[in-house]
Amino acid sequence: FYRELPDKISYRRYKIRAVPDINDYAMIQEAVARMLAGIREGREGFIPDAVVIDGGKGHWAAAREVLKREGYEEVVLLSIAKRFETVFAGRRREDGTVVPEELSLGRNSPALYLLQKLSDEAHRFAVSYHRILESRDLSRSALDAVPGIGEKRKRILLAQFDSLDEIRRTGV
Repeated sequence: FYRELPDKISYRRYKIRAVPDINDYAMIQEAVARMLAGIREGREGFIPDAVVIDGGKGHWAAAREVLKREGYEEVVLLSIAKRFETVFAGRRREDGTVVPEELSLGRNSPALYLLQKLSDEAHRFAVSYHRILESRDLSRSALDAVPGIGEKRKRILLAQFDSLDEIRRTGV
């Protein structure tokens, strides 16, 4: 977001590559690390004033670890948990460490409203990307690996036969 509005030109998608299983913390770390690498390598135009993630204290701590490791410790990190009931931000202790602290935002707070807009837009964008990936997976078939069979022939075969097993059982 920029000045309370979606900055769609700056949107980025990060297809998780390094995390083989479902692991929210590792996935957040990979996405934040790749975003920071883009900033460092000049692919991104600016360092954000704040990074907002979806999750609780553990998610906040995972993202914070990456920000600290990459030298972006001063960037504000917020975490939104449990349908906007809880928002976490960093609080610096006397010993210098930064820990997550729950923020109290009023029900009608403009800050809470902005965070809700931001979260809704992030979820919309993520769901649309997930649907694109899913439709690609659905259009793939074992026929793709057969030399000489292109998209058109694949569609004809799949329309003619009930299943791939039936195609396998059918002679030339």
